[in-house]
Amino acid sequence: MLIDSNNDNNGEFVFVTGKFYPAFENTKTLQCNIFIYAKKEGVWTRFETPKLSDKQLIGYRGNEVVSIENNKIKRKFPIYDDHNAESGKERILIYGMDKENQLILIEEKIEDANKT
Repeated sequence: MLIDSNNDNNGEFVFVTGKFYPAFENTKTLQCNIFIYAKKEGVWTRFETPKLSDKQLIGYRGNEVVSIENNKIKRKFPIYDDHNAESGKERILIYGMDKENQLILIEEKIEDANKT
């Protein structure tokens, strides 16, 4: 996908890869890797989304959906409870490039899963 996340008239290429990992009770979960190639000082440079923080990992089991909205990367995934059941909530992380061409977390929120 091609976006211009920081509105500098230099597009960034977004790549999303995924891998299935063993989860619970003989199930597998999809976990995504998101990275961007951006031109910085005439050279294409690779940037990855920041690793999930300890707080963001609470209830995380993968099963992510990644989309582009308003030239930003939207990553959302269900939050699971202590019994490995979906809680009905999902974590939403919005990433973009700043003016220095650094990939940063712009917004984080938790919403009802059927709202988004």
